[in-house]
Amino acid sequence: MQNQAEAVDTLNKLVKANNDRIAGYKQAVTDSKDVPQSIVQMLEARIPESDKNNDELAGKIIQLGGQLTEDADDREPGTWLNIRSAFSGKDTKSILSACERYEDAAQDAYESALSDHLGPDLKQMVMSQKSKLKMAHDMIKKQRDTTVDK
Repeated sequence: MQNQAEAVDTLNKLVKANNDRIAGYKQAVTDSKDVPQSIVQMLEARIPESDKNNDELAGKIIQLGGQLTEDADDREPGTWLNIRSAFSGKDTKSILSACERYEDAAQDAYESALSDHLGPDLKQMVMSQKSKLKMAHDMIKKQRDTTVDK
C-alpha cells in the first residue's frame, strides 16, 4: 500500500488526466462544425463526467492532507498533447477517432493508478471512475464504427 504522499501524487495524475480529457472534448466540440448535433451533444456530455471525477479526486486528496498540484489544477492539455493537430480532419469520423484515442489515454492513466497499490477505498473509487470512463470510450468507439461520412 502507498503512503499518503504517493497516494496524493497518484490522484493528482488522475486529476490531470481528467483535465486533459475536458480540454480534448472542448476542442472536439469547437472543431465539430460539420458534425451532427446529436454527436456534438454526446461529446459535450463527456465534460461533466471528468468534472465529477475531479471533484471526487480532489476531496480524497484533501482528506489525505494533500493539495492539488499546479499541473493537476491547470485544466491545460498534458496527455492529450497538441490537441488541435489530433483533429486533423474535421469530419465526424476523424473527430470520433481522435476522441477514442484520448479515451484510451484516460484508460491508461487509470490503469497505471490501479497498479500503484492504492488502499482499498481509493482503489474502489479509481475502479469505479475507470469503469464509467470505459463506458464513454465504448460509446465513442461504437459511434465512430457506425459513422459513415459523406
